[in-house]
Amino acid sequence: TNGGRKGELSETFLQLRKAKEDFVSLFGMSSDEEIFRKNFSLRLNDLTWNSAEIINNLTVIAGMYKQREGFPQIISKLIVSRCSKEMTVERRLPLLYLFDSIVKLVRVPYYDSIEPHVAALFTPTYKLACDLQDPEKRNKMKRKLLHLLDTWELKKLYPRKTMEIRNTIGHPTVPRPQKRKRQPVQALNQRPMKINPVQGFQRPAKRAPSSTSLFHMEQTIRLIAQHLHNRPDLKNQLQKIRQMAARGESIHHEVRKIS
Repeated sequence: TNGGRKGELSETFLQLRKAKEDFVSLFGMSSDEEIFRKNFSLRLNDLTWNSAEIINNLTVIAGMYKQREGFPQIISKLIVSRCSKEMTVERRLPLLYLFDSIVKLVRVPYYDSIEPHVAALFTPTYKLACDLQDPEKRNKMKRKLLHLLDTWELKKLYPRKTMEIRNTIGHPTVPRPQKRKRQPVQALNQRPMKINPVQGFQRPAKRAPSSTSLFHMEQTIRLIAQHLHNRPDLKNQLQKIRQMAARGESIHHEVRKIS
């Protein structure tokens, strides 16, 4: 039985390994780099706000192509170029979160390809935050950027670059927003709770997934389906991912399982 179990695990491992190879080989010819650049750029253009779903999907794609020669460099250049062109801190911050996600979760080879641009991307973004007119918005953006810089220092990512950034911006402190006073809870006899005698207590309905979130999940699922067109053995996994996306659940973990 142990031998049979080991054989099943080996076969499963080979299937997963083959699936990963299928993912990475979407564009088999070097001439398809332009097609990939166009497709990734279109997905990158959707990242105009801090969307965890879009950032997760782009991180998965970066992980899929990390072993393809030349493709990690394309991804890094597109992110750096797009961030450099943005003129507002609101549009630059999600791109910083994206390369932060890729470097922390995928690491090699993106760490080295992005390193020369870290200070050139972060410092102007922080200056844009400092120039905001609204004090509340200015402090909010500065806190987010400084927290991001703190995580790099804590994880010892880019120590030379973070030191360079600190030499430029120093160690600023940002006042934290004042906590709102909690309103006193009214007594039950003053504000009786209404309970439906038939249905009893009602749980709040789950929030329906937004059309934007479903659109980006469908983009990722379509890309997965293209990779797995010759893998009928993974049909059930793909169907499960589709069902999760339809319910508005995150598909990032399931995609990583088969990649």
